[in-house]
Amino acid sequence: MGTDPRSKARWGKKDLGVKILGEATSETLLYVGCAPSYDPRVQNVSTALVKIFQRADLDFSILGKNDDPINLLWRGRQGTD
Repeated sequence: MGTDPRSKARWGKKDLGVKILGEATSETLLYVGCAPSYDPRVQNVSTALVKIFQRADLDFSILGKNDDPINLLWRGRQGTD
């Protein structure tokens, strides 16, 4: 997307105090995806969902700058066949 991958989780961590996978433990992973992570035009959707999760007192985290969702999915599927 032409944006620095190190800024992927910045919107949630800095502004909303969201946990980052690997930096903290949580029960649930909120997969935001690339567009909401980098594009401020759609971040309001993810921000609203995070606020709903927080009000519901859900324990969740988002992917951090070094997390590749494809590798995470592959690791999670290994040994499940």
